[in-house]
Formats: sequence, structure tokens, C-alpha cells
Amino acid sequence: MEEVFEEIYDELKIECDKSIKETKTTKNKFIISVLIVLVLINLGLWFFLKQSHLMPLTIMLSITTLVIFIYYGNKFYRETYKNEIIRKLISLYNKKLYFDSKYGIDRRTYSMSNFDKNFNTYNSEDRIYGTLEDGSNFQMAEVVAENVQTYTSNGNTHTDRYETFSGLFGAIVLSKNLLTQINIYNDSHSKKYDKDRIEIDSAEFEKYYDLLAEDKILALKVFTPELIEKFNELRRENPKCGFELKIYNEKMYFRFKCGHNLFEPPIIKSDLDKEMLKKYFKLIYYPIELSKQIINNINNVK
Repeated sequence: MEEVFEEIYDELKIECDKSIKETKTTKNKFIISVLIVLVLINLGLWFFLKQSHLMPLTIMLSITTLVIFIYYGNKFYRETYKNEIIRKLISLYNKKLYFDSKYGIDRRTYSMSNFDKNFNTYNSEDRIYGTLEDGSNFQMAEVVAENVQTYTSNGNTHTDRYETFSGLFGAIVLSKNLLTQINIYNDSHSKKYDKDRIEIDSAEFEKYYDLLAEDKILALKVFTPELIEKFNELRRENPKCGFELKIYNEKMYFRFKCGHNLFEPPIIKSDLDKEMLKKYFKLIYYPIELSKQIINNINNVK
């Protein structure tokens, strides 16, 4: 991963450094110009028109106006950052993958995975999609799913929000139907004694995951030692991010529990801050490389 990222980062700097800096400078100049105009208007009312009684109102309106322009200025910069930096990061990694910051994965696809049955509010954005080397259709996006309950108590309305998932969700249509079901869960005491559980000869894997399958012989043909090591590597590089996976016949779904507000531009750091982009690249790289290895193993099963 390190060598791949270093090569991509060097090219990203060459292609995007100038344009994203110009965008940020334009945004800042615009906001400063708005601030200057609002200050001049307030000074004019105070010194020249002698409308001091209007000052509280104009100051309040000026602050509101400035906040609105800052919001839209930051929104413009955020969209430009994603459409230039994140899109380029993905295309340099894999030219067959595309990025759409506005749209995500539809709610129906997420529901079909059966990862989550308790949510009633759903939002998704930052969709990465395309085809992998074998022709399998791939899509992955940020998803935030919540269970929101509104109730009335003592005449007051209350709303409770419980986040059931936030992170990256992926859905893949395989080119080969495995004709069985295989699940990878985060290590769970309830799964330890499941009749479909498969013991894996890797203490590291057993620490973080549970592998369950209807056809254990077939599952072990797919989950080779090389693939098991990729699961371990993903967890080592992202120790706080749980990973789950399901294979249903010709469909594969995964959830990467890495939180929300992914791929956002830096607030204080430089536009092309290396450590931040490396963090984003990890979120893209490991689920895709893992998916590619699984698909390759499935296609080689006889």
C-alpha cells in the first residue's frame, strides 16, 4: 500500500496542487470582499446617514449574510476538493473506477444486504463505482443509518437518535454465482458456537472475525491463507474499524465501520496534506483490494 500511495501522491501533487490552491484563494477572497462590503455599509449608516437606531438590525443582518456566504463558500470549496482531489486519487489508483460526491448507494441495496434491520433513516454520498478486473460491477459509498424515534412526554415532543451504522458500504455483482452463503462477522460471542462457524488457523483472524458458511469446504477454497492475511492486514492498518462481509450467491456486500464525514477537505492543514490523503486512500484501497482477492478466489473455485 505504501509504495502505491507514494506514487499516486506524487502525481496528485503535480496535477492538482495549483488548481485547488486557486480555488481556496478565490473562496477566501470572496468571503473577505463580502465582509468588507458589509463593514462599509454599517459604517455608512453610522457616520454618514446618522441612522444609529438601525445599527442593531443592520449588524444582525450583516452577521447573518456573512454566515450564509461563508456556508456557500465552504460548500463550493468542499465540492471542488472532492471532485478534483478525491476523484483524481481514485482514478490514479484504478482508471476503471469513478467517483460521484453527490450520490451514494440507494437505500434498497443497503436493505437487501440484511446487515441492518433496525434503521429507519438513511443517507448515502461519495459513491465509488465501476468495474473490477474480472468485469464484476462494484460500488462503495459512505452510509449513515439511524433509528430515529419521536415521542411525546408531558406535552413535549422528544426525538431519540441511535446510529446503527456509519462508514463505507459496498455492493458487488459477481461474474460467477457461488450458489451458497458465506458471512464474515466482527468477533462476537454469540457466533462462537454457531453450527456454521469455521475455525481458521490464524489467531489474529480469530481475534477479530467469525467466518460462517453453509458449505464449509467451498468456503475454505475461497478463504485461502492469502485472503485471511488480507483480512488481518485490513484490521492492522485500521484497528478501530470493524469489517463485515456477506456473499449471497452472485452478490457480495461489505460494511467498513470507519465513521462518517469521510473524504472531507482539511480545515487547518494544507489542501494536499499527505497524512490526511493517506488516511483517505487506506479507506479506498483495503476494501477494494480485499474484494478483488475474494473475487479472484471465487472465480478460481472448481
